Amino acid sequence: MSFSRYFSQNLPLPSKKRMFSTASMSQMFVTRSINGGYFKTHEFVVNEEHNDMRLDKFLHLKTGLPISVLQKKIRKNEVKWREKSRESSGSDETSTDNEVQQTRGVNRSSKVGVGDVVTVRSPDFVLERKLVRSTKRDIQSFSQEEIARIRSMIIYQDEEIMVINKPPRLSTQGKVALKHLNMLMVYYAVFYNDHTLVNFLLQTLIALMQRVRVALQYDYPDPPRLVHRLDKNTTGALLLGRTRSAAGQLSSMFRESSVEKMYTAVVTRFLPRDMTRRRINIPIVYGGKPPFERVKVVTDKDSPLFAKSKTATTDFQVLAGTNGYALLRLFPRTGRKHQLRVHCSTILEAPILGDNKYRFLESASNELEPMHLHLRRLVIRNWRTVSGKTLKNPIEVYAPFPSYFVNKVEELFVAMATYQDQDGFEDELDPADMDIITNSGAYMGVDEELDEEGQLQMQLLLQQQYAQEIPDVVKNFIMFFHRNILENNVYELHGIYENSFNRLTEKFYSKTTWPEADFIAPLVNDDQVFLTLYRELYYRHIYSKLSPTIEHRFHSYENYCDLFNYILNSDGPVGLELPNQWLWDIIDEFIYQFQSFCNYRNRLKNKTDEEIALLRENLQVWSCYSVLNVLYSLITKSKITEQLLVTKHGGDMIEAAGEYGSRPLYKMLGYFSIIGLLRVHCLLGDYTLALKMMDNIELNKKALFARVTACHVTTYYYVGFSYMMMRRYADAIKAFSHILVFIARTKMYHTRSYQFDQISKKGDQMYALLAICIALCPTRLDENIHTHMREKYGEHLSKMQRGDEGLQTFEELFLFACPKFISPIGPNFEDSSALIEPHHHHAKIFLAEVRHQILIPTLRSYLRLYTTMGIDKLAAFLEIPPDELRTQLLIVKQKSRQQKWVSGTLLEGEYMTTSDLDFCLKQDMIHIAESKVGRRYGDWYLRNINKFQDIIAGMELRN
Repeated sequence: MSFSRYFSQNLPLPSKKRMFSTASMSQMFVTRSINGGYFKTHEFVVNEEHNDMRLDKFLHLKTGLPISVLQKKIRKNEVKWREKSRESSGSDETSTDNEVQQTRGVNRSSKVGVGDVVTVRSPDFVLERKLVRSTKRDIQSFSQEEIARIRSMIIYQDEEIMVINKPPRLSTQGKVALKHLNMLMVYYAVFYNDHTLVNFLLQTLIALMQRVRVALQYDYPDPPRLVHRLDKNTTGALLLGRTRSAAGQLSSMFRESSVEKMYTAVVTRFLPRDMTRRRINIPIVYGGKPPFERVKVVTDKDSPLFAKSKTATTDFQVLAGTNGYALLRLFPRTGRKHQLRVHCSTILEAPILGDNKYRFLESASNELEPMHLHLRRLVIRNWRTVSGKTLKNPIEVYAPFPSYFVNKVEELFVAMATYQDQDGFEDELDPADMDIITNSGAYMGVDEELDEEGQLQMQLLLQQQYAQEIPDVVKNFIMFFHRNILENNVYELHGIYENSFNRLTEKFYSKTTWPEADFIAPLVNDDQVFLTLYRELYYRHIYSKLSPTIEHRFHSYENYCDLFNYILNSDGPVGLELPNQWLWDIIDEFIYQFQSFCNYRNRLKNKTDEEIALLRENLQVWSCYSVLNVLYSLITKSKITEQLLVTKHGGDMIEAAGEYGSRPLYKMLGYFSIIGLLRVHCLLGDYTLALKMMDNIELNKKALFARVTACHVTTYYYVGFSYMMMRRYADAIKAFSHILVFIARTKMYHTRSYQFDQISKKGDQMYALLAICIALCPTRLDENIHTHMREKYGEHLSKMQRGDEGLQTFEELFLFACPKFISPIGPNFEDSSALIEPHHHHAKIFLAEVRHQILIPTLRSYLRLYTTMGIDKLAAFLEIPPDELRTQLLIVKQKSRQQKWVSGTLLEGEYMTTSDLDFCLKQDMIHIAESKVGRRYGDWYLRNINKFQDIIAGMELRN
């Protein structure tokens, strides 16, 4: 019997009545009666020679099996030990009438005594010894034919990587493989009594399962290492690392899901052809113990299993469909056990052909079919060779299909021997090794008739299946949400948006996405306006809780285009009203996703060729021009600038607002777009234009931005940051101090907001920026703000005042607290090394300014000690030449005068001294004058009196 014949599945099988899977075989071996079953029970009685000997060593002497094998049997409860005890009457003589058999717990280190009975279950000790000996053979014991058979499975190899085309029935699970092989050997020995066949299994299968790595070792010091696993009956590309470092790198890539895998499967249900990639994102949980374990999907968020579930994501395409069958491509995005099998069986209700574990109980017609799941393609990108070089071209490996797979596809779907992939590449394969992805006209008649309606039918099918999984409370929420959108009930929408939606998210969708808009469309009568608003929340949730893919980024942009086109280009003002919080979040999220996409687009190193091609072909997606155009269009359409001028100088507000601006939707979107442009221009590094956008907005409590806390915080953050980058540190300190006092006083209300974490993080960033400004321009702060800043960044503040030693601290705080800058132009796709990272570019500009005044804190500390001082004396203290000191003093004098806002627009201001230390230089003598600001003792006493009263009240309560 040949090796290839076995793996082409031409091995003689028993009749259907006697055929069973490995799992059922295991169960049969366990439950068979001892006398009539396949395992025999061997009894050994302990005599005086073996008294007080360890159990495993005693069995080694009796059976000849290695101690490691016997210890495994002890762990698996295949060894029983009945201890023989006697009741002693105080004499050395013991009556045999008092002998009692006691069953003891078995431990490998237990010691046996005279008369104890030890039973061991085994089919045949000779067979097991033969099995153990065969697994210990080295490569020298293989024939050249056996080595050639094993090495013929190699489909790719280089110095570090090897890929083999795994055949069916080959387990990659280590010890599980040996367990399955044990049962398979006994199975054939019992049913066929064919020792030739058993010897073949020993010489070929064991060599393949247990020694295949040795046969693939070649002249390397160690055999290649497995870095991932395939189910026993899954075929296709199996990746091995030929060196320890290569295996470690590959394992890391698999953990990070950066190795692309494409499976092909035949499923036992008709699905219409649909080349669109669709996604299944349903958590799964493991249950049961081998060999009866099963993986289940978890859709009920109230289920106790949900907490134990793990996210599982699978993309799929339907390549062909015929009566009762479909051909799928499967792209696992996570690497969960049995993920593809359970998603096909449970979510698509289309079990994989030959998958007896997850097939429907009523479908027993395919019980003898092998499993039609094949890992067709592996793609390894950015491979780092042993020399440290990163390969530009990906390593792409295709595994030929097994003959039974090809025959089944020919029978069900196609009748051709050429292969053309939809992705545009061709394989040069043998005619029998064809693929199943075909050109037009290669499908059965059933699918040809559905070409026009295939997309719609597939969509309806998935809608029905997914709708059944949506909890009733979510369905009711969506319908209630839709009804209030139609009625423009802003009060109810405020509660829905801020409370209900976030509560349901935490309960049902904390680890996965909300249902897609297409799936909820039947619940809202396919209302496109509502579905557009729903998609805005859907993609925002993905950005917030999950990791968006490039498809999510593109689709979210398209959805924003639909939303703004509806608002700006409808015939007249739209009849839609939304809460101010949601309107601000729409603008804020629009800019955030633009910022996120710009940073994502610039990171070319980790992109696939497909992703780079998409970015190159869609330069208009999330372009700087398109985003600015939307924001300026909203300002123009709402006439918000005219309205703000009327508010400031008086006039007819109705005439200024016009038809659109009189609607709250347009007015607030236009107003928030001004704040949005402040942010965008700041991200682009144009701080003057950023502040120019605020010409008609006054920074006070009566401004419209103060109605929305997140908008309030954002406004002051970007105003303060723009001032800081323009070296107007006094104005920056004033802006940061104002908003930090506001956050501290309203903190108790923020804790109940879904944006609490975001506001807290922004507060921490502003404290860091405030510490930078104080280091560059010392100013007296509010007592509470100063205390909080010292608690958070006191150590950093002291380091920044130590000259050159503080540069690293300046950089660290700046990179933490600054916004994530963006580039107005896209990356150079031809040369990724030419990219200038905006984040570090702006940090470099800021640090250059810091270096100019790095000695100022040290100079100030010396000048405070004197009223007059010679230049030579101060130069000696600082250990620098007098001429250089004279230059530094001029820098101090220049930096102490800043433009400071007094009235008018934010860009206006008067030049004045912002330091409490002044000096003049007359020839070689420095004359110093310090103006001290009086401390507000009244506030200090009031705060400490209140603290003291709180302490007294607490002590009284304890007593």
